[in-house]
Amino acid sequence: SSDLHDLTTPTAVQSTLERLDAIIGLDKIGVVHLNDSKGELGKHLDRHAHIGQGLIGRESMRAILTHPRLQSHPFILETPESETMIDTNLQVVRELQEVPMQPCPETKAGEAGAIVAKVL
Repeated sequence: SSDLHDLTTPTAVQSTLERLDAIIGLDKIGVVHLNDSKGELGKHLDRHAHIGQGLIGRESMRAILTHPRLQSHPFILETPESETMIDTNLQVVRELQEVPMQPCPETKAGEAGAIVAKVL
């Protein structure tokens, strides 16, 4: 469906961000709610996975975190409740922001969550 925001691959992330830019403008996004997903795209489940361990995955997370048009935006990190994983999730985010994207096989379509953006 065209109202779904596919983040299953770095290519899908780019396409979704281009659509958001055309519809509302990325400059109007106030904050990016960053979470990996246990729920498949279109299933309307708000179940979070640890960063890089869900259906969005590491390479799509990297594409979001390193996208030039999102660099000035604040990110709100939301992960499963686990006090022991806070540092791990933050470290994964920092690693993904610093390391260039590596070629990787595309994941199957329909296996990711969505970006939630607050529009100013």
